[in-house]
Amino acid sequence: MPRKKQTTEEVNVTNEELNEAPATVVAQEVDDNEEFVVPDTGEEESVPEQVSEEEKIKSVKEGNKNKELRGVVAAGKKAKRKLYNNGMVYTKEDGLVRQNISNSERRKEYLEIVASAKAGKILTGVCKNYRETENGQVLACINFGKHFIVDIPAERFCDLSQQPPEVVYDLEHGTSEARNYRLKMIIQNRFDSEVSFIVRYADERTGLVFGDHLMAMSRECREYYTARHGNSPTLRPGMNVEAQIVQTNRIGVWVECFGAEAFITADEIDWLRRADISEQYQKGQKVFIHIMEVHPHQITQDGKITNVIKLKASIKQMTDNPNELYFDKYQEGQHGIAEVTQITDKGVFVIFANKISVLCSLPGREENPDIGDRCDVSITLKEKDGFLFWGRISRVYKKPI
Repeated sequence: MPRKKQTTEEVNVTNEELNEAPATVVAQEVDDNEEFVVPDTGEEESVPEQVSEEEKIKSVKEGNKNKELRGVVAAGKKAKRKLYNNGMVYTKEDGLVRQNISNSERRKEYLEIVASAKAGKILTGVCKNYRETENGQVLACINFGKHFIVDIPAERFCDLSQQPPEVVYDLEHGTSEARNYRLKMIIQNRFDSEVSFIVRYADERTGLVFGDHLMAMSRECREYYTARHGNSPTLRPGMNVEAQIVQTNRIGVWVECFGAEAFITADEIDWLRRADISEQYQKGQKVFIHIMEVHPHQITQDGKITNVIKLKASIKQMTDNPNELYFDKYQEGQHGIAEVTQITDKGVFVIFANKISVLCSLPGREENPDIGDRCDVSITLKEKDGFLFWGRISRVYKKPI
């Protein structure tokens, strides 16, 4: 059954209405006057003798196909609820009675939504879209199962204070158009990533569901990163755990790990100092990280205070340092071909002989190297403390355009 398209009127809910939504979600009752289809005893139907042989064959085939799902009776409220809760929803179409599998699946998904709203169960979906309501509210759209889209207000979707300074400025001081543009870009940057949430409001009839990602993060952090019943936290510094990449850019990646978030810069992603981190990692990708530090963090957004955890973490510490592995192999004065991977105020980082990272000073000529260029490099110094290599560029081979 295709997902029901939500109209603007259905999703145009104010913040006040969302906050006042009941914590418990009650499924809509089926109208007693509605004709409801239930299975009968499944007895074989007799086929009239006067029909043709071709009609007999067709009738028998249809009978075998639908013999378990025939008979239309008027059921009371209790009988309807029993059948509906068992996932057996029947419809009458073109004179035939058949089980509506799509409605059964939809019902099961809705029961998961009810469990989240009533007991705070954490659910997960995939961020696929955003929408803006008529009153200017920006919502992240999370696909949950096959039949529901969970709308999460942008203010409850992520920690906006951790965005780049220019983005934070527009969010706090910009016009409504600039602010909404920034919110849409923040959500778009997380398309195709998995998002956890707790349901705050749901309407089965319209399919309208509102969720809260920050609340789900807070609950996960409380479970994994804080002491419980006198025991130490489950996750703590020094541990290696699996995390999901939720956003990437040229200088680093954002990861979520059991409700906690960390921004991992290029320095802690790859020992070899790659130029563009976004080429190595994709949103939704699972990676192992090394937890370095755990810091409590408070988020104040949309009039709510949410306590979460911020991590300092590393991806590169999950692998051996190639500069340490090959430290004795490469000596001062050794020459080789290297590829320029990063240019900073410290100098030019190159991958020497496709093995180690070497920091070189600029050649001092008019034509300086660009990222991706190859060059002749000689190692001028190495230091065991930190397994560092320094070098000098003698010739640059420009990358073809």
